[in-house]
Amino acid sequence: MSFETMTRLVAPLVRNAPFSLQVDELREAAAAFFQRTEAWFAELDEVSLVVGATEIELDLPAGSALVSVLECYVDGDLLPPCSYSISWGSPDILRLTGFGRPVVVRTIVALKPSFSSAALPANIEAEYARPVSFGAISRLKSMSGAEWFDPNGAAIFHEQFKSEMAKTRRRMVQRRSGPCLRVSPVSFM
Repeated sequence: MSFETMTRLVAPLVRNAPFSLQVDELREAAAAFFQRTEAWFAELDEVSLVVGATEIELDLPAGSALVSVLECYVDGDLLPPCSYSISWGSPDILRLTGFGRPVVVRTIVALKPSFSSAALPANIEAEYARPVSFGAISRLKSMSGAEWFDPNGAAIFHEQFKSEMAKTRRRMVQRRSGPCLRVSPVSFM
C-alpha cells in the first residue's frame, strides 16, 4: 500500500494538514520506525564470488534503504559480524575477507523506506501501518503555528509511537535470539 493510501489513518486526526505533508511525514515515520526496530528484513539473492573477490554490491528491493546486515552466510555457514563490513553509499557494498576458493554468499538485511519511496511492501504495511501512523500524527501535531498544532495530542501519539517501536524491537530481538531462558528457584533445604 502506498503512503498516499495510508493517509486515511492520519487525515482525520490532523484536519486541514496538506496531503503531501501527510505523505512525507508517513515516509519519515516509517523510516524512523524501521531504522530503530529492524522489523522489515529481507533475504537478498545469493551472490557467487570468485577466488579473491571481496566486495558485493547489495541489490536492495526497490524503494528501500539499508539499515543493517542481520546475517551473512558463506557457503551456508553463518559469519560472525566482525568478518564483514558495510561501505555505505550508493550502492551499499558488503566487504568480506578474501577466500581461497569460489564461495556463495547469502545475506539477510534490515531495511527502511528510501527517501523517494512511495510505498511499503503489502505484508509490512499490513502489520505496521498503524504504529507508523502514530509517528506521523505526532510529528504533524507538533508543528507549531499550524492550525492542526496540538502539543498534548503530539505527546500522546509520540508515546504510542515509542511504545510500539519498543514492543516491535523486543519481538525482533526475541525472534533472532530464540526462546528466553527461564529459571525456576530450587530450595536446597
